Amino acid sequence: MPSKLVVVLSLVVCLLLASPVLSADKDELQGTWILESWEMRGKKLDIPKGRVITFSHDEFSAKVDGKKQSSSYKTDGSESPKHMDITTEGPDEKGMISLAIYKIEGDTLTICAGGGIVDKQEPRPTAFDSKQGSLMILKRKKK
Repeated sequence: MPSKLVVVLSLVVCLLLASPVLSADKDELQGTWILESWEMRGKKLDIPKGRVITFSHDEFSAKVDGKKQSSSYKTDGSESPKHMDITTEGPDEKGMISLAIYKIEGDTLTICAGGGIVDKQEPRPTAFDSKQGSLMILKRKKK
């Protein structure tokens, strides 16, 4: 039976090996993005042109009706497609988790999130298709 020290050291090594991938993922998301299109369950949503979404290391935020709305997120770039777990921070949905996938191609960020929350057992999408939930296309804001 392994000692507690061996188990702890094994966990630390695993975390250290995984952290460059996780850190690099969050680094590529950092910055300001413009929401180009948003579909939900196969239907295009009418969104105000130029809605800005800003990603920081642990959260992203947008102004909606003059109020800042934020969500925290975690990424896993070791998966294919890359995974994103989004935790809502709004008063009505605080703490709800939506399972998503994402990809960055040049200056385009695509996020496809499951149609619900973990509590309702909505699966993580397997393809970038709004039929599985919601699909957002964002463009990196030019400096």
